Amino acid sequence: MTTSDAVQAKVARASDGALLHYEVAGDGPPVVFLHGAYASRFAFRFQRDSLAADFRVIVRDLRGHDGAPSVAPEGFGFQTTEVDDLDAVLEAEGLDRVHLVGHSTGGTIAFSFALHHPDRVGKVVLLEPTLLPFVPLDFWATPSWTGALERGRTDGGRSLVDGAMTEFIGADWRTRMSPRWVARLEAQAAIALAHMEAWFEFDITDDDLAALQPPTLVLYGENGLETQPFMRARMAAVRPGIEWRAIAGAGHNLHLDQPEAVSAAIRAFLTAR
Repeated sequence: MTTSDAVQAKVARASDGALLHYEVAGDGPPVVFLHGAYASRFAFRFQRDSLAADFRVIVRDLRGHDGAPSVAPEGFGFQTTEVDDLDAVLEAEGLDRVHLVGHSTGGTIAFSFALHHPDRVGKVVLLEPTLLPFVPLDFWATPSWTGALERGRTDGGRSLVDGAMTEFIGADWRTRMSPRWVARLEAQAAIALAHMEAWFEFDITDDDLAALQPPTLVLYGENGLETQPFMRARMAAVRPGIEWRAIAGAGHNLHLDQPEAVSAAIRAFLTAR
């Protein structure tokens, strides 16, 4: 039996009734994987299969992703809704303490959960995390961002999905992807808008960073996003003990570009004493 054959698909229910889909594979210390925006738990299939030999691996879909209803509750935020959603999954699994691995937006959620529930987190691995408060505002909150937000508010987020996929894949993304995935991405419009709104409200401070208790590793692609050097400099100044490691030959989606190297780095960090 392969790891993929032993994967269990499960569903938890959020406090507002939303269904939260996730998978569980393997046995051992529990580690939860949180994907980035516009992705799904499928993005961590390589890490799931690799690490399930040593860990109880939980890979979950963020709300509104991979075909789940794209509905954001009033007051949606990374430090509120997403932290509560993760807590709901842990409660469903009967887990008091876990390791967290988060990519991009998933890194934002992992960071936030570790701040809110330090007693429930063993170690944290952040893959190209999106921690925009550590990036100069004039670098990311540009007219292109604010303009995109205004367009998204007008069309319910559809232009945000199109803009993101055009940047990541190309203007012909709809013809390069299967109709199934195109439909699922387009269905994420409402949650895409909620995410964009949440970025402008998301706030973490140097004091928050200093208060981060779990041992933390940051992995970044040598060809990753231009925001990463800003985050690295700020975090190194406040918390020099946080380890940063570059993954050669990788971009922002380093877990897909170099899955073996990323899996090995995660395993080594989580098992180190």
